[in-house]
Amino acid sequence: MSEYQHYAFAAVDRQLTADEMAELRALAKRATITPTQFVLELHTGDFDGRPDDLMVRLFDAHTYVSNWGTTDFQLRLPKEALVRDVVKPYLVEERLEVRQKGEILILTLHLECGEKSNNAEGAADWLPGLLPLRKDIMAGDLRALYLGWLTAVQDGIVADGVQEPPVPKGLDALTPPLEVLARLLRLDGSMIAVAAGSSATLRTAKALKAAAKQHAEDKQRSAADQAGAARNKVLDALKAREEQAWSEVAEVIGMPGAGPTKTAAFKAKAKLLHELRELATRDGASEAFDARLAALRERFIKVPGFWMFYDPPRVSKAFGQ
Repeated sequence: MSEYQHYAFAAVDRQLTADEMAELRALAKRATITPTQFVLELHTGDFDGRPDDLMVRLFDAHTYVSNWGTTDFQLRLPKEALVRDVVKPYLVEERLEVRQKGEILILTLHLECGEKSNNAEGAADWLPGLLPLRKDIMAGDLRALYLGWLTAVQDGIVADGVQEPPVPKGLDALTPPLEVLARLLRLDGSMIAVAAGSSATLRTAKALKAAAKQHAEDKQRSAADQAGAARNKVLDALKAREEQAWSEVAEVIGMPGAGPTKTAAFKAKAKLLHELRELATRDGASEAFDARLAALRERFIKVPGFWMFYDPPRVSKAFGQ
């Protein structure tokens, strides 16, 4: 597997100077550099710069993704943007961290997802989509921090007995940047749905995971029920024209000639025959279906082309193919 790394930095509060841009160019000759951004794609080798240092000195936001599953999202914030005692419950070592450097804070979200992550796909879109979160956090919106903590719960990094931090309002109506963050973090929708539900008492990480699992199962069951109901409507419509359907199948099998048109017709009627079998199974009429199918096979035994579409393994064996 070839390597891929994508570094993106954005300056919001001020523009880079010419000297600073020259410094960046010396670090990465092939990077895209403007007064407000630094973007570097690597397919081999490593970046000579230190992202943490660049964040402290030059930039306000940063994303990093690789095709082996490492993901980083960083924001530089003024020291007064986050109150330590308020933020502390959301922090998880090596996953969601805040460090102070003089008058600024560096908020870091870090994931190691392995090769199952697809964050490297569309890497250039992550930072633009996430950038508004900086302003939101500075305005007191802590939903991004909660989602970071919730991902750590989902991934088993938070111990089962740990109680959740205060749940910010609005988890049931995520903004587009928060939706981007949830995708970046690979946060399951059931985890978010459960977290957004009201709770009279603080829930433990274990309780949240159990509730999310139940939510996912209920959602899957509901989807299956809806799909089953929809399928029954299709089969009910087929039942109303069952005799006509059998006639259509026989008519197509007996078509003379050859060519793409006949092949397409064979495929369509083989599918219809499978639906007739499904209808018979549902209605407890499998024996009657088998009898009609046997009669159809006997009548058109010399048309293996059709039966190859309906039942390839059996027909191949029957005709020595």
